[in-house]
Amino acid sequence: MILRAEQHAVQQQAEEDIVSARAVGYLLLEFDAQSGTFGDGPCASIVRQVRSLPRDTGGKEYNEHSVISDVGKLCRDKLLRVCAFDWFFYAA
Repeated sequence: MILRAEQHAVQQQAEEDIVSARAVGYLLLEFDAQSGTFGDGPCASIVRQVRSLPRDTGGKEYNEHSVISDVGKLCRDKLLRVCAFDWFFYAA
């Protein structure tokens, strides 16, 4: 599903959706590879989010591509930004 969403985003030339799909895919693979450390919870949570459509769509038409894009945006905003550092302050 994630690969199809990324391929769809590439065809649509939707750069933000490409990054979102890649973020979800990366986190899913990494959490699975590190399941000995993190357990199965993080991986299962991402799978559950990717496989479920939102209950309140607010009139927006949802498909698997848009769900993965939204999950990716959430992962980028809540998980990956925490790990982003401003290297400018550390240079010197």
